[in-house]
Amino acid sequence: MHRPEEAFAQAMREHGITPPGEVIADGRLHRFSTNGRHGDDGGWYVLHADGIPAGVFGDWRQGGEAIPWRADLGRPPSPDEEQETRRRIEQARRMAEEERRRRAEHAASLAAAIWKDAKPANTDHPYLLSKGVKPTPSLRELDATSITRRLGYAPQAKGEPLAGRILIASVRVDGRSATLEMIDEQGRKSALAGGVKKGGFWATGPLPDRGRVVLAEGVATALSLAEALGEPVAAALSVGNLQAAGESIKAAKPGIELVIAADLDKTGHPHPEAIRAAEALRCPLLSPPADLLPGTDFNDLHAARGLEAVRDAFASAEGPNVRLTCAAEVTAEPVTWLWDGWLAKGKLHLLAGKPGTGKTTLALGLAAIVSRGGTWPDGSRCALAGDVLIWSAEDDPADTITPRLMAGGADLRRIHFIADVKGVDGEPRPFDPGPGL
Repeated sequence: MHRPEEAFAQAMREHGITPPGEVIADGRLHRFSTNGRHGDDGGWYVLHADGIPAGVFGDWRQGGEAIPWRADLGRPPSPDEEQETRRRIEQARRMAEEERRRRAEHAASLAAAIWKDAKPANTDHPYLLSKGVKPTPSLRELDATSITRRLGYAPQAKGEPLAGRILIASVRVDGRSATLEMIDEQGRKSALAGGVKKGGFWATGPLPDRGRVVLAEGVATALSLAEALGEPVAAALSVGNLQAAGESIKAAKPGIELVIAADLDKTGHPHPEAIRAAEALRCPLLSPPADLLPGTDFNDLHAARGLEAVRDAFASAEGPNVRLTCAAEVTAEPVTWLWDGWLAKGKLHLLAGKPGTGKTTLALGLAAIVSRGGTWPDGSRCALAGDVLIWSAEDDPADTITPRLMAGGADLRRIHFIADVKGVDGEPRPFDPGPGL
């Protein structure tokens, strides 16, 4: 059997976390870098080696999920061993959660202090000039030396310290500042160590309680959109945070209609994470015209073609609208029965029962009768033959459903299967009845 430290490190790799050079099994909380950058300590773990080796690990920068691990002894653990392992894992989870909370509170305190030290961002900031955008009152700036002095370390991006005048955007989670997005004159970006970023967002101004709210990825993109549209715009600050940020905004302001403004990825299409976010949030997704270079965004569209081009791109973005119908305008109609008293045209019918009681067989039998206009079990004729649409998440059309339909005498020319759904990017993906309907 591998040493527990080696097996534990391999489990980290399997979950996409690069383990530290040395794993220490002493039952204490250890922090380490998961991105190879000096000063990063987003990774963490707790490992016990005595008894049945067990532990927990995670990456606070990826949301803080605590992933449990237990050594494989080649045999089932005894009840006492199982109980002790669970106790240790739960204890490790609590240790990690307490540390995460402590780090988050410390980062929030630093964010408030730096924000207080900073002054309103000036229009001559080199990054703003390079992007062709104007600052809003929700942007401030402070020199890198003052920030380093306040933090006790120099914020870095890709191994290089931020330098010069630093733009500061307050990232809000649950209505309060949780961390900062810091951008230097060259566009290098960093956030506060330990700060909560998932679900957080920055906005160019106070967001409305009703109407449209556009959610972009970055600060410069949000500034371009706000200027073009004449309304406050939010920024998730990373494509991976779009869904969580959108959920936070909708939870705080349930009356708004969210629209995601996605960047183009290197393939020239909206980033897959942005597509998934739009589908999960059930909101429109807009991206720059496809004839722009891959990897560009709405700020690039602003720079290349002006604010009018940005406005034109949003002309087609319409949020959902509830439509009301007055009962006096409704014409009463009789029910059209396919099977008198049992199966009505255009109505929802449910077959409920325990597994293995024949629900699928019965449903396919009914479908076969409808497709050919056959005879119902009580001897009456199907009043109206028609097409049948089938979606099955369990049985395969080729080896299960179609043979059963054939056995029932179905007219296969009138049977259709849902194969997949075309996503907002035009690519096919498995059908999900939630967002798909």
